[in-house]
Amino acid sequence: MSKVTKLTPKAKAPLKTQSEAMAVPAPWACRHEATKSYIDAYVDASGEWETVAEVLAQKGVDAKATAEYITRLANDGDQIRQAMRAALSAIDELRTCAGKNVTFDAEQEADVAESKIKALLAK
Repeated sequence: MSKVTKLTPKAKAPLKTQSEAMAVPAPWACRHEATKSYIDAYVDASGEWETVAEVLAQKGVDAKATAEYITRLANDGDQIRQAMRAALSAIDELRTCAGKNVTFDAEQEADVAESKIKALLAK
């Protein structure tokens, strides 16, 4: 099993919502065994590092690679939110600059993308 060094973040104020309990105040980490991997995260609600996911090796599924991929996604959340904000900015610019050159379908697709991005950013 790999050794994982975990640092405990400074204490925060009590949490108000369930989604805040799983916020990422510190990087998630992986632990690997021969047939499975664990994803650990610091959970503010408990003040402890806890296993938040267990990935089992199966035919065609590499548990280590899958756990590391999920961990990278969780740890890169800020970059994903920045990319979403950039996409919203591009959609706004498209609407203001393009004027009559924008097709109805393109406008509809922009509206759908904008709605989805705003909903994800609101979580």
